[in-house]
Amino acid sequence: PVRTAFTQGELISRWTPTIVRGANLEYTVTSGRLPAGLFLDSRTGAIGGTPLEPFARSPITITARNSGGAVSTTTQLEVVAKALTGFRYP
Repeated sequence: PVRTAFTQGELISRWTPTIVRGANLEYTVTSGRLPAGLFLDSRTGAIGGTPLEPFARSPITITARNSGGAVSTTTQLEVVAKALTGFRYP
């Protein structure tokens, strides 16, 4: 499976799948779940949004369907905490 890490609080504009063949597809998450703050566009299959909290790497299965049938792929997403760049006391 593909493995991808995103950073907490950073916008993911559109992480779009490559379509080998097919049209008029509807996408759904069929196993696992997306991290809080991310969404799956049911018409394009794109994942976008802003991850709200760290999320341990875990498999997520997404299925594309049309009148000709269905096909699934599994990816692994992870959301890492934003790196601390410093702090100070007033």
